[in-house]
Amino acid sequence: MDHIEESLIKIFISFLAGAVLGLEREYHDKPAGLRTIILITVDSTLFTMVSVSFGTNPERVASNIVTGIGFIGAGVMFRQGIDIKGITTAATIWLAAAIGMAIAQEMYVVSIIVLVMVLGTLALVNKMEKQLFLYRQKKTYQITYNNADEISAIEEIFARRKIKYSVVRILKADKRPVAVYKISCGTKQHYELEKELAQSSLVHAFEV
Repeated sequence: MDHIEESLIKIFISFLAGAVLGLEREYHDKPAGLRTIILITVDSTLFTMVSVSFGTNPERVASNIVTGIGFIGAGVMFRQGIDIKGITTAATIWLAAAIGMAIAQEMYVVSIIVLVMVLGTLALVNKMEKQLFLYRQKKTYQITYNNADEISAIEEIFARRKIKYSVVRILKADKRPVAVYKISCGTKQHYELEKELAQSSLVHAFEV
């Protein structure tokens, strides 16, 4: 097998690995989907092969790829309220690059085993998250009160319902006190709480 055929086989294997991993991300509607993961995996394989053919230090190549992927990973993370989203997708992008580099170094068995392990982990964790979602869900509530005296009264509702909460911040908007809470409870408890807040005369307005 000549050098060109061997390189094309590596690119093809890298494409398949990226496609499998990318389909999983695409299926769950993540920021980095099929096309992005394929491009990252294939790019990492190609960069590694070209660098090795030039006689470049492999450690330097790997560190540069990891640094470059870090910028892409940072791009898929975003803040939603007080939470950070996209961390798992960013980690998946790093993994795609690592698999691409491993394939370029003919570490096929290791690449396949890692890919299977990661897919299994993502599938298992996704099922667990769906089950836990029913029993424990975190939401951020922004409650606007008519006056500051009503804050303790609403927090007594949390205590009565045995709801775990933490006060993120308290501020003023349009001369009304506004409290931001991070509340953790089951989906049914969230529904009942939101219904009670909507009916309460103590609450001027609230957002979830």
